[in-house]
Amino acid sequence: MTFKEKYLMLKGEHKTDREIAFLFHMSLTALKKIKKLYDIPTIKRPRINNAGLTEDELQRGESIGLKRRLMYKRVRSLGWSNEKAVSEPKQCNKRTDGKIVLSSMYGKFGEKKEW
Repeated sequence: MTFKEKYLMLKGEHKTDREIAFLFHMSLTALKKIKKLYDIPTIKRPRINNAGLTEDELQRGESIGLKRRLMYKRVRSLGWSNEKAVSEPKQCNKRTDGKIVLSSMYGKFGEKKEW
């Protein structure tokens, strides 16, 4: 089995280049040079959505100004349901009368919007 076949087999098992270099007892730089020498294409691991948010939910959240990172954090770290994580507006740290004011209530320069 050639190096190229072994490399592609390990990449098929979703190993990173760092893990493959460790298995072959070489540095990451040496692995890159060998890949270039044998014309081995760069294969990236697929990203896994651990939070379980669908693309539609992510787009819905982005439409109200939420970043993907915040939605993932709400589901993974804070234990929110997907629906709540996507539909709950972002809170800012402005406080009025001891209450947290939602950022969606204020315009660009902080003046209160009329609903």
